[in-house]
Amino acid sequence: MKILSINNAFQPSVAVFSENERIIFSISAYQEDDKPNNILHITKTILDSINIVPKAIELVSVVYGPGNFTGTRIGVVEGKIISYALNIPIVPVNSLEFIAAHFKEEVYSVLPAGKNEYFIAKFDNGVRIEEDRIEKGDFLKNLKGPVASPYEEIKDLLDKSDFVKVNLDPVILIKITLKEYNNKNIFKNPLALNPIYLHAIDMIFRKYKNGRN
Repeated sequence: MKILSINNAFQPSVAVFSENERIIFSISAYQEDDKPNNILHITKTILDSINIVPKAIELVSVVYGPGNFTGTRIGVVEGKIISYALNIPIVPVNSLEFIAAHFKEEVYSVLPAGKNEYFIAKFDNGVRIEEDRIEKGDFLKNLKGPVASPYEEIKDLLDKSDFVKVNLDPVILIKITLKEYNNKNIFKNPLALNPIYLHAIDMIFRKYKNGRN
């Protein structure tokens, strides 16, 4: 099965084309602040470089958040367009799970959410043991154990010995895609796939709703 997987929810942007787990071509790039649609360019670069016509793609996966608001939205929209146009299924990949899948041990995955807030979740050997949430920067200082992120500046909030810089591996993205596909976490109707934003206002409403139940 020929798979196109894309990440634009956080940096670097990544696009991978594979046949099952065999990577045929991958590319990653740090986008400029004024060019949030960089994932569109690098996806086209992949297909042009290996002379692949879009109709050869049989499955598309997209990192659908949490992450950068604009980048996440653009990445999800591109994945949905490809899925809809080619009539192929789309698989969602969680940002924090993607990071944690690079490790065999217990780890916190962390991404910046802006305004001194951070997306965070805890995993053990890639298996989720906490739900995604948003925390303030001061909260990170109290974490016990390794903290993993592609953003090296996060180590300034921690005991630096606990920080692990993640270099995103395209093989990991494909493995998660296949795992989700085999677990039937598939959207046959791409319009039903929505990004994970985890805005603070969403968390407030969630707490309010849970408090009333």
